[in-house]
Amino acid sequence: MNMIHRILLRTKNSFVVKVSCAIVGIYAGYLFWYLFHQLFSEAADYYELIVTFVSVVISIFLAIYYLPDQFCTNRHIKNILFYPIPTRMILITLLGRMIVLQFVICMAMIYPQFIHKNIWSAMENILAGMTVICAMDFMIILCIVIISRVFWGKIVGYASIIFQYVSFLLVTIFVGNLIALGLTQPHFLPWINGKITPVNIFLFTFPFTVLLGIAMTIVFKYWYIRGYLNVQSFHKQVANKHNSIIRIEHPYFLIEWRRVLQNKELLFFSNFKNVLTVIVLCHLLVANLGQIALGEKYVIEVFLLVSCCSTNTISSTAYSSDSNGKYYAFLPVSPRQMFLWKTIQGFLWGEVMILLLEIVIIAMNDIPVLDFLLLFIYGTSMNYACSWLGVFLDLKMPRTVNSTNELLHGNMSKVLVLLAVTAITTGNFYLVSNHIVFVPLLPFLIATNVFVVSAELCYWLFCKGAFDDTNK
Repeated sequence: MNMIHRILLRTKNSFVVKVSCAIVGIYAGYLFWYLFHQLFSEAADYYELIVTFVSVVISIFLAIYYLPDQFCTNRHIKNILFYPIPTRMILITLLGRMIVLQFVICMAMIYPQFIHKNIWSAMENILAGMTVICAMDFMIILCIVIISRVFWGKIVGYASIIFQYVSFLLVTIFVGNLIALGLTQPHFLPWINGKITPVNIFLFTFPFTVLLGIAMTIVFKYWYIRGYLNVQSFHKQVANKHNSIIRIEHPYFLIEWRRVLQNKELLFFSNFKNVLTVIVLCHLLVANLGQIALGEKYVIEVFLLVSCCSTNTISSTAYSSDSNGKYYAFLPVSPRQMFLWKTIQGFLWGEVMILLLEIVIIAMNDIPVLDFLLLFIYGTSMNYACSWLGVFLDLKMPRTVNSTNELLHGNMSKVLVLLAVTAITTGNFYLVSNHIVFVPLLPFLIATNVFVVSAELCYWLFCKGAFDDTNK
């Protein structure tokens, strides 16, 4: 069992790392308890419900990211398929690690209740939360095994991506709607706190958890190996083409163009993912931040463009998806020129989405020509600013080159870009709506974007050593 664990997971953290992580988890759980009671003292009676909900949500997000990656794209599994090892050992090893990690998260979040509340109440919350978490884990594994077995090799990767990301978005929408109800409806928390108790949750979900566990075990036993090999055949597809000798006029553009077009998973996933993400982000941004610009025109259109520009997968994976990056150190390739053309490539693909959004906006709304041109200039300038920042963050942030997971591929860069442009846009809304700046909204937004783009170009021109890829 220990040998299988080492082969499949290939992780061996030292005792110091484990103790450090435990201390950080304990501190985070206590900090959450302290901040909640300081900032939301009027909702202190519902702390047990909220902290259990937060623990379950974090664990579900972790399972959506971790389980499909480990069961479908873990290349170490094929190393043990030649040995007489039952499939249940693979299931126990990978799922067991996930459940242990989720239990640690629940303990870290709920443990302040052992100090300040009733111990038995805390144990009930942990038991109820882990029952829901195990049910979701079993459902995710059951779905990914069925998907890997039912779909044929040419499209099984796309089906897995759709399932993974749609699951992520559905949970996000569900959580966002619950948070909005809790903030806008004063009677929502007392009502749900009276209806949902840890005992009721356990009694309701335990039978479903048992049934899902049995179904998962049976399907895993008979379908998993063939499904895993089916997914591996998708990742190993190679196109056999005869490349003729041609003269390359623009090598940097060609390198980037081939990087994007040859990575069919990235190209498909970026377009599919961006459409869904833009819809969800625009709804959340308008619902939560649109009130800052109450009374201003084109708030929805601006947030729609912000959401579209900040979720550019081509830019945020410019270096991490480039399999040829390790060869550039041995070739006469300029890091600054490569950075520039990666930015331009992401900008061009993002501009396609901007044009489509502009067509939709002008088709659905009666917008004057001048305002339409201002929106287009704003979207284009924001697109370049976000593309530059996404490429720069992907260059500077550590990257895991061994991961084949497509769900959060480049998402850390996109999250940081989204936070930055949302903060800038919200600040502009606040300044204009409160008459601190006596300039119309769209011209002021364009002026801010021009300043940001100018700062990025100056940094690219004068800080030449900042664009060396140290991860090659």
